[in-house]
Amino acid sequence: MLFPVQAETFSFSFAVAPHTAIKKSQDVSTKAQAGITADTAFSLELYEKYFIELRGRYIYFRSSGAGDDWILYRGYSSIGASFGGGFLFPDQKLFGEFPVTPSVALRGYGNFASYNHTDIYFFYPSLEIEPAVTIARFYNNHLQLHLGLPIEWNFQRDLDLFISGGISFGASLHF
Repeated sequence: MLFPVQAETFSFSFAVAPHTAIKKSQDVSTKAQAGITADTAFSLELYEKYFIELRGRYIYFRSSGAGDDWILYRGYSSIGASFGGGFLFPDQKLFGEFPVTPSVALRGYGNFASYNHTDIYFFYPSLEIEPAVTIARFYNNHLQLHLGLPIEWNFQRDLDLFISGGISFGASLHF
């Protein structure tokens, strides 16, 4: 069989991640923006240690502070979709007794966004890496809780630098 599929290799997940973005453009000083991300994903585990996934998400960022130059970055919201995959590391014991499963994922996103209170729409791609850990399992491993640290490099045409990162809290149902 080309893709060995076993029981509990399909999963559906939901996660929420507060984010902070660092932005810099040629004419404006570096500023931070606070935001939040909500996403859902459908994943398929392959060969017991790899996974591929389709993911959809919603992002909201508040406006930045004005800073010394009195220019702020507008707040915006976007919807995005990604295809990605990752690697599941062997189970570990946290503090000598709590079983956890570390993982790392790499995703490429296409994002459709709109600045708040405007009719300005734009598209930008992004690349995300997320080291994560499964911290709890319930109901014979059918429900799992995850913690992650997503770091994303965004490629907006009008910005020289746009990096965001946060802490992801998620749950997945395996069937």
